[in-house]
Amino acid sequence: MKRKGIALALCSAVCLALALGASAAECAHNWRIDYTKCVSPTCSKAGSTVYVCSRCADTKSEPIAATAHDYVTISGTEASCTEDGNIIEKCSVCEDVRTTKPKKLGHDFKETSRKAPACGTPGNIAYKCSRCSETKSEPITALAHDFSKFISSSATCTTAGKSTYQCSRCDELTLKSVSGLGHDYEKTGGPTCTTAG
Repeated sequence: MKRKGIALALCSAVCLALALGASAAECAHNWRIDYTKCVSPTCSKAGSTVYVCSRCADTKSEPIAATAHDYVTISGTEASCTEDGNIIEKCSVCEDVRTTKPKKLGHDFKETSRKAPACGTPGNIAYKCSRCSETKSEPITALAHDFSKFISSSATCTTAGKSTYQCSRCDELTLKSVSGLGHDYEKTGGPTCTTAG
């Protein structure tokens, strides 16, 4: 009789456990946030939202991404054309501090004026940096004379002479030796109606 009672009790316990397990598996969860177990994110660490079922006490969690630092400049110098910068920043949330060193920018030269070259005189291009007062200039090679404009010549048919040429770009003159021109014969003394040629 005693054994029969124990067996009956065991059977009842097993049936109850099976029933509870089936009930949990079939639960239509009613999730609510368990604020006592939630973890708030920080600038560098992720947090989590924890939910608990009001029917079966099951839990679940969802991650919350880290918020990232919100850095604000508190001191330092910006990079210039010729010098690296040194910036000190502090997070407005967690007060983390970082230092950055921006590289020097280099000059940003823009043309401000230009002087054209002439014969024997070089030209010039002037520049100024758009970020600072630095200036520079670049020469433009001087032009050579272009003696292609003929003025006159002293050569004759039988003697050498000199021809005068002027530069096509300025008033500069030059002399060039030239040989005799040679005769340029024309027919003359032909016959007429009454005389032989």
